Amino acid sequence: SEEILNALANTNRVPVISRTSSFRFRGEDRSVKEIGRLLGVTHVLEGSVRRAQGRVCVAAQLIDTATDTHVWSDHYEREMGDLFALQHAVARDIVDHISEVVIGEQRPASTGQPMQARRTASIEAYECYLRGMQMLASRSPLPIEQAAGYFDQALALDSHYADAWAAKGRALYVLTRPCFGHPHIPASVYPGAITCYRRALEIEPGHPFAMGWLGVALVHHEFNWQEGMRLLRQSVDRNPNDAELLSVYGSYLDLMNDSGAQEALDRAYRLDPFNIVPIALKAFSLITDGRVEDALTLMENGLIGNRDEYTPNHYAALVNLLLGRLDAAQEHLLKARLVAHPVDLSLDSLGWLIDSQRGGAPFPWEEWWQRVQAE
Repeated sequence: SEEILNALANTNRVPVISRTSSFRFRGEDRSVKEIGRLLGVTHVLEGSVRRAQGRVCVAAQLIDTATDTHVWSDHYEREMGDLFALQHAVARDIVDHISEVVIGEQRPASTGQPMQARRTASIEAYECYLRGMQMLASRSPLPIEQAAGYFDQALALDSHYADAWAAKGRALYVLTRPCFGHPHIPASVYPGAITCYRRALEIEPGHPFAMGWLGVALVHHEFNWQEGMRLLRQSVDRNPNDAELLSVYGSYLDLMNDSGAQEALDRAYRLDPFNIVPIALKAFSLITDGRVEDALTLMENGLIGNRDEYTPNHYAALVNLLLGRLDAAQEHLLKARLVAHPVDLSLDSLGWLIDSQRGGAPFPWEEWWQRVQAE
């Protein structure tokens, strides 16, 4: 799934819904028409992977969401030792078929070459990396902390694995962010994250994930806005389907009163409409524009399927606090505490702000936003 999604995104020929939202419906009993409506897409690619007796079998089908009809299907089978070759073959074939069906491009003659160089030759390292990415996709503290261990295992098997270096940097970065529920002091973690990003870029110059999150880290940790925004801009240009990086880029443009901010925030939300990061950053922007009801509707979308996770409840508590909805803020704060670390200064601060506003005026978010922009 990950290989196919990346291959589709890297073509830049057709918009692709990001993994957080597209994977949201795995195992759910929903019709293709309903999924298409919720995601705002014309086609859904679905399939299955089976592994038995040393062989891997992949079945895939492309479905038109308006008519619920199959427009293409195929299956692939290889020895387990040829897993990477199988992934390349499946991804290349699917990208060619989708390009033909969705945007009318003629299928190119197959060259037999992979679409891009595999970033590791070790299946074991690749599996560790995927397990780490699964943990990193969580919105609760404990799994995210475990993710870094999987990336370390991958790097122990292949120290030149650029994807694993970049992902480890991201895991370390997340450990400093209060909205993800980690009590680590940023100054003790950021240098390690920056080192990981730079190591990934040494191995693979232009790695868009490493480049973009290095830019974010430089802005947050070193206050180097010029270099950080340059790297972020290059990253979203290379991979415009990375919704999280695009939303962070848009939020920075918003702080700078750049006219391109809303376009970036809107596109990020369309690419990943159930990802809490693009949702929250767009909601904050809507609040500053006075569009309170739209912001609350967005946050409700962010809670779909995530009502018990830390990060969505943390963001929901903050948004409701900013809008003076103290009971709702308190409810989300309590939900976040159920899965939080015993020591969580961010939640303590939110709780104090909620208590301080009881019986008083709503949080003065307009003045707060003006101070943020001034700083």
